[in-house]
Amino acid sequence: SFLPVREFQINSLIMSCPNKTSPLDPIPTFLLKKLADIIYIPLSLIVNDSLSSGVFPYALKHAIAIPLLKKPNLDQNYMRKYCPVVSFAHTYRT
Repeated sequence: SFLPVREFQINSLIMSCPNKTSPLDPIPTFLLKKLADIIYIPLSLIVNDSLSSGVFPYALKHAIAIPLLKKPNLDQNYMRKYCPVVSFAHTYRT
């Protein structure tokens, strides 16, 4: 079970985000920060609804995986020359 997120925590998280944006982000980070004072309250309601129901929106379950060479001068045609993809499971405790 998760504790509800408070509105000020959402605002703080938005403002502490780096200004990088993923191609999958529906809103660029700079714009999200400009709108933070307007959207942090409804966003906290959405986050808390997701936490209490245990449902994460399917539309947000996407990622881009970019393979990386172990060293920049290696041949890109050999899969063994790429770093392995590692998945990390995070456990959050309250």
